[in-house]
Amino acid sequence: MRILEPESDRPHYPHHELAIFPTLAYAFTLEDTIDAGPILRRISELRSASTALTDEPDSAPWQFEWMSSTNLQTEPALAPLLSAATVCAESVLRKEGWEFESLEVTECWANVSSPGGSHRLHSHPNSLLSGVWFAAVPPGSGQLEFRDPRPSGWLRLDRQTTTAANAQVIGVDPQEGLLVVFPSWLPHSVATNRGNGERISVAFNLMPTGRIGFPTASFTR
Repeated sequence: MRILEPESDRPHYPHHELAIFPTLAYAFTLEDTIDAGPILRRISELRSASTALTDEPDSAPWQFEWMSSTNLQTEPALAPLLSAATVCAESVLRKEGWEFESLEVTECWANVSSPGGSHRLHSHPNSLLSGVWFAAVPPGSGQLEFRDPRPSGWLRLDRQTTTAANAQVIGVDPQEGLLVVFPSWLPHSVATNRGNGERISVAFNLMPTGRIGFPTASFTR
């Protein structure tokens, strides 16, 4: 591959970028707000009382050692986290200019990944926003990776350098206390845990309640 160097005698035209249909994800720091201790203890209790959901890994999109049931939004130990996460998600919708009444967590589950564990590419159906909060993150335990959903992403030139404009995969380094909120339709995966300990996270889906888009469309429990 031959990299073309800029030619000094070529004309330069003033320009500015147009952010056309941007896909936005948001990172919130909850480390000083949410006490992970009670959540980790409850996850440990639930894990001890159940079996792994990965006994048949070829039939499921996960390669975690253990995934809880998806109704952890009923667990009192997770109430402070989900309350804060809902406030963060509502701020996302307001920032983007959407009209809505309120948001409700419709599903919530815990993921525990031992060294070697990962999560294949997937998205979250039947929800508007999704999020993940990292409770325990050993060094080297793998990025949260978002995949370019645009069809044109599969036709690409050789890259001189990787940027946000030409990347097919954008990774987020997990940190304890970090909350990431993103559109539920956005394909994502979790890289292999190459650390020496368990990576533990809590994921959830949210839907707006009340009227959605049209006077006759609404979501209620």
